[in-house]
Amino acid sequence: MVDLTRRCNLRCGFCASRSDDPHPELSGAALLDILRAADERGVFEVTLTGGEPLQWPGLEDVAAAGVRLGFTSLQIATNATLIDARGLELVTALAPRRVRISLDGPVDVHEQVRGPGTFARALAGLRRLRSCVDQVEVVTVVHMGNLGRWRELTQMLVAEGVAAHDLSPLHAIPGCGMVPLTPAALRELKLEIASMREDLPAAFDLRLSSMAAGTPSLSAPISELTGAHLRGLYVLVQPDGTLLRGAPAKPGFPSGHDQLGRIGDTLMDRCLDRHPMHFSEPAPHALDLSWAHPAALFGREPRPLDSTLAQHIRDSPGRFRVRRDERVVLLFDTGTFRVHVVSPTAAARRP
Repeated sequence: MVDLTRRCNLRCGFCASRSDDPHPELSGAALLDILRAADERGVFEVTLTGGEPLQWPGLEDVAAAGVRLGFTSLQIATNATLIDARGLELVTALAPRRVRISLDGPVDVHEQVRGPGTFARALAGLRRLRSCVDQVEVVTVVHMGNLGRWRELTQMLVAEGVAAHDLSPLHAIPGCGMVPLTPAALRELKLEIASMREDLPAAFDLRLSSMAAGTPSLSAPISELTGAHLRGLYVLVQPDGTLLRGAPAKPGFPSGHDQLGRIGDTLMDRCLDRHPMHFSEPAPHALDLSWAHPAALFGREPRPLDSTLAQHIRDSPGRFRVRRDERVVLLFDTGTFRVHVVSPTAAARRP
C-alpha cells in the first residue's frame, strides 16, 4: 500500500488527509522503484492511495514512464471527482487492474460528507473509468448516520455496471462527527447483506469489509485478508518514504508496526528484504510464514483445494499468482482479486 500524498481536494471528517496540512511526498522516481521491486519479488498487489492520488505531482512522471507490471496487480483508490479527460488519461496510462472509488451513499448522503456537487462529479468520473478499466469497485464507509441508505447506492451501482460494493464500517475517530456502528447494528448489517445478495446479479460482489467484521475466511479480497487476518504481511509506504510492516500510523488505524527502512536512506530492495514475505533468498516465489502459523492466523488449518477453484485454475491458469512455503499456499486470483489459502498438498495436486 503506497500512501503517495496527503493532498486531497475534499475534506471528509473520517479521513486524516487534507491539502492544507503539508507533508513530505514521494517522488515519481521513488514510486517507479517501488513498483519494480514489488514486481520482481512477486508482491500480489500494489495499491496507490493517499490523500487523492490524482493530486500527487509525481503521477505525470510515472504515467509517462509507461509502467507495465507482470506479476503484480496495480490498484488505485480515488474519490473520482478529478477523473476528467486528463485524469482518465493519467489513470489509464498506469494500466491498473482495479480502481476503487469512494461513495458514501445516495447524492444527499454523499454530499453531507464531501460537499455540494461532489456526487455528480464522482459519478461522472466513475462512468469514465468504467469505459476504460475492467474492474471498478465502490467502497462506502458505513456509520450510524448512513446505515439505512446503502441499499439505494448498491442498486445504483448494479445499474452502472460496477463490479463490487464494499461496505467498510467506520473506525472510531474522535471529532469526525460520525458515530461508528453499534455491535447490534453490525450484526443486522451482516444479515441484510446476506439477504440482499440473493437478488443481485451473480457477477456483482456485495461485501462487508472483514477488517471490521472479523470474518475468519480462507478466501477473501486481499485488502481484507491483509487487514484483518494477515496483519503485518503487507508493506505500507508513507509519503515521507518510511516503509512499515503493517497498518498506517495515522488516526483511525493501528500503529506501532515495525519500520523496515526509509526510501532515500536505504535502497528499496534492502527494505523489502527485511520483510518476511519479500526477500531475495530463497527465490521470490517462496513464502516465509515461520513467525506465524496459519492455524493461529485463521483459527483452523488451510483448507483443501475445492472443486470450484480447481475448475477456475483449469479454465484460466494464467490469472493466478502463487506464493508458498511448506505449510500454506496463497493463490491470488487476478480476475476476482481474492486470495485463496490452501494446503500445499492440495495445491500440488491441482490440474
